[in-house]
Amino acid sequence: MRRVSIFKRLATLAALGVAAAGIACNAVGNEPKESEAVVQGTAITYIGTKIADNIQAAALFTFAVRDRNQSNLSTSNLNAIEFMTATVDYTAPFVGTVTSNMEGVFYLVQSEGNSIAFQIPEVGAGTSDVGHIHFDGHDNLGRHVSWDVDFGVAIVP
Repeated sequence: MRRVSIFKRLATLAALGVAAAGIACNAVGNEPKESEAVVQGTAITYIGTKIADNIQAAALFTFAVRDRNQSNLSTSNLNAIEFMTATVDYTAPFVGTVTSNMEGVFYLVQSEGNSIAFQIPEVGAGTSDVGHIHFDGHDNLGRHVSWDVDFGVAIVP
């Protein structure tokens, strides 16, 4: 009885180990609709947040485009991504959703220091702009790429 119980435990552990290894080693081939590219946000910089500066407030999103394979080598001829739309969900100073077209700019895989600037509405001093942006697009092979960013900044006199 005891040997059978130990054998069952070892078999269960071995099966779990194989299942975990299978999950950890999933390749792009298992999800052919998803891109090998991953967008990695690196910084958010705000400009024009002082009313006295007399310039339009904006958020500058800086990012890198990485290859999601562990070897950092594409398993295909992937070399660029393109965002087609950006959907902004504002929660302050107003609540609402705005979608804009972004197509026409490609970002190379393994590139760093890429940036996208967005104008921020200025309602007045003492207010804040808070929201979420969803960038949606594809790689040069037609597979889906997306990136989500939260932002928040106060407008001061």
